[in-house]
Amino acid sequence: NQIIISSSKDGRISLWNVKTGEILKQLTGHLYDVLRAKFSPNCQFIVSCSSDKTIRIWNIQSGKQTQILKGHRGIITDVKYFPEGQTILSCSNDETICLWDIKSRQKIQEIKGCFRSILGIDISSNGNTIKKTKQIYCVFRFYFMLMKALIHITLRVHFFEKFWCISSHYLNFFLFLFLFFINSFFQIDKLNLRNKSNNKISFQGLQKNKNQTSPEMNTVIDKKENKNTTIW
Repeated sequence: NQIIISSSKDGRISLWNVKTGEILKQLTGHLYDVLRAKFSPNCQFIVSCSSDKTIRIWNIQSGKQTQILKGHRGIITDVKYFPEGQTILSCSNDETICLWDIKSRQKIQEIKGCFRSILGIDISSNGNTIKKTKQIYCVFRFYFMLMKALIHITLRVHFFEKFWCISSHYLNFFLFLFLFFINSFFQIDKLNLRNKSNNKISFQGLQKNKNQTSPEMNTVIDKKENKNTTIW
């Protein structure tokens, strides 16, 4: 039978039958939220981590807890088996990544140097690389606390009787970078003000800007697909 596992804030790990949608077993033992639960490579065990700062290994058939690993000083946010099934990798909001030997129940290595809480980890899918170097990829939580201080730029064109000006307003700086690198940043290549007959002003390279309204002059600026802008 195909089985999936789920972890819950009530401290339980549930095993579900995919076809019937029924709960096959519930594993209890964690004191607080269970943040992650993963199958072992041979699908005979489950490893889980929790807010109670412990890693627990469970026997799927018996539903019983077989081992408890302690050593993190904070909430353990993620845990994974190495492909050989004898080593466990974990990370925590104590800013460390730990490697554990399942047989000895001992911490093999503690990796420091990360800043802020570590929310997730992954292991290289290259088996040879893992056995030699155990390459680890970790995801860090970055706190962006100065959102209002970011540089924001958007362009608007205002029309007056004898001149025009470009004014800046606040928009997300990251959006600016994104648009710049995909060549979609607002660009004004040429501004042709010579043709003033019938109040029509032709713009070249202004396809990506928005239509504007001038409340002071009671004027509507209409941009069409033919790259022409008409003042009404």
